[in-house]
Amino acid sequence: MIAEEEQCFWFIDCIVSYQLSEKFRKEEFQVWKIERVKETQFRLTATDGNNKVLATQDIPFSDFFFNEFTIWKEGNVLLLPSEH
Repeated sequence: MIAEEEQCFWFIDCIVSYQLSEKFRKEEFQVWKIERVKETQFRLTATDGNNKVLATQDIPFSDFFFNEFTIWKEGNVLLLPSEH
């Protein structure tokens, strides 16, 4: 699991924390993408899979390894796009 390998449980926590909102409970399919903005700064974006932005969150500091990473949420399952 990426969270264990990269010690980024905070990334999963961010995704899960949004699921408490009514707006996110209505969305069966979600695309979560984290992108490096600067050296140690990132932006997390959630969409409905059709480019409708549901939320964005700036991450002021992280030592996250990847420049860009995407996770899908389908129902109650988080998966990599390659696992679909």
